[in-house]
Amino acid sequence: MICRTVLKIGELIDGAYENKDFEKTKQAIVQGKNVDNEKKLDDLNCAVLNYFISNGISDLIQFKYNNKLKIGTNDKDFEESIYHLRKSINYFSRINIIDGQTIQYKVMAYTNLANQLDIVGRFVEAIEYWDIATSIYTDFGMAYGNKGLCLYNYSKLLYDHGHKAIFLKKSRELLNKAIKLPIYLYAKEIFSKKIKEIEKIIDMDYLESELTFNNSVCTDSVEETMYNAWCNDNTLYLNPLNDILKHDVVNQDILTMPSIVAPIDEKIPKYHSFYNQIKQEYVSARFTFFESIQMEMPHYSDKNVLLYNTIDYPKYGLKIEKMKYAFRVLYSLLDKIAYFINDYFDIGITERDVSFKSIWFSQKKGRNGYKYKMDLKQYMINNYNFSLQGLYWLFKDYYDRKYDIENFLEPESKDIDILRNYMEHKYLKVLEYGIIDDRVDELAYSISIREFQAKTLRLLKKIRAALIYLSLAVNQEERFRESQRKINEDKGVMPISLQAFDDDWKF
Repeated sequence: MICRTVLKIGELIDGAYENKDFEKTKQAIVQGKNVDNEKKLDDLNCAVLNYFISNGISDLIQFKYNNKLKIGTNDKDFEESIYHLRKSINYFSRINIIDGQTIQYKVMAYTNLANQLDIVGRFVEAIEYWDIATSIYTDFGMAYGNKGLCLYNYSKLLYDHGHKAIFLKKSRELLNKAIKLPIYLYAKEIFSKKIKEIEKIIDMDYLESELTFNNSVCTDSVEETMYNAWCNDNTLYLNPLNDILKHDVVNQDILTMPSIVAPIDEKIPKYHSFYNQIKQEYVSARFTFFESIQMEMPHYSDKNVLLYNTIDYPKYGLKIEKMKYAFRVLYSLLDKIAYFINDYFDIGITERDVSFKSIWFSQKKGRNGYKYKMDLKQYMINNYNFSLQGLYWLFKDYYDRKYDIENFLEPESKDIDILRNYMEHKYLKVLEYGIIDDRVDELAYSISIREFQAKTLRLLKKIRAALIYLSLAVNQEERFRESQRKINEDKGVMPISLQAFDDDWKF
């Protein structure tokens, strides 16, 4: 049952919003945080309280900035709002909810988190949360409508025209569904207007027809079919269509770099080559992780290996090491994405200083510091590269410590990079049941196998999103550069086709 203290804070926040009272909204947020910090509430009340606090922060953003993100001005407001929504969802995940009011709060928490992620540029990840919301309550029109708007905007970033059409078709379907359900009048007007825009772009016969595909992905074994189904179900394919379809036609990692204009003397298409490698490492880590979670029996390579029982129920074996390998490779791809960005945008960071953190600053500070050739964050703002903005906000999950934001559902857990550092420099102790008493191994980071598996899957999803953002950021930048060439009346470019690398050439 939701206690009177929590309900009162919700009423204060709602009342302040209705009266457009900025100061009372701030006061109510402070009251909510004070109650939260006392840590006297049960999980249900903590969940609802953090949902209310996030609403209050969102109201402040609405009052001051009309719900628009202004990087460098109101980043922290959005960060804090997202943090409290993640915290709310984490508490909701611990409890079984049976009453309608509480279910409504849970659905709104997921929907609001999706909305906020979409605003800051993490549109790929936002889709999952709208889907969770509508799986809990199938008649929640605002979740369908906001997802429909997201798919419309997503379509504009794609370089594949076939994918664009499918996204717009799905966008219209969701918007039409939303306006038939109980929603706010202003939202109905926005959704209806967007439907009309889509109908001007795409032929009505296509929009009204059932989506069909002439071919599907063939498999050669039961194991391959299981693997494909697992990737599809968990939305792990490097294929934007996997965000909106579960048909087996999406069972292929079709996303790559778009067309890139390069100097005539550049003999190797280095960015396509680099993306090939990053993509291959992701795909191999994904399969290695899949192999690890399928293993139920000890592997023969683990036979006759003498290890001692340390009485804290550790797990050893190829299964665990494969999971660790996948985690390490996935995490390392963030810095490889940074190397790609540093070169492509010509930021000017020396090779030894490049990291997924350093690319978002304008200089290296300290004794051997220097100013970069270009400020990527400012360039991103000036040119409104939305996909690059998504990467910037993904960076905040790992390196912006102010609100301890780490995972969508686990804001209170230790930073994921600390876990990776223990794997690299000390050791990760994977336990069957988690930490069972107060015994501490200062050389180890201890974690249950269940939690480690969940973290690795979450990391897989984040890296997939990052690789999509990277590809689409380059596509948007190439469009911008093309527009600049037209303005400057530069000479035309000579197209060179790249052939697909045949599967038979791989080993």
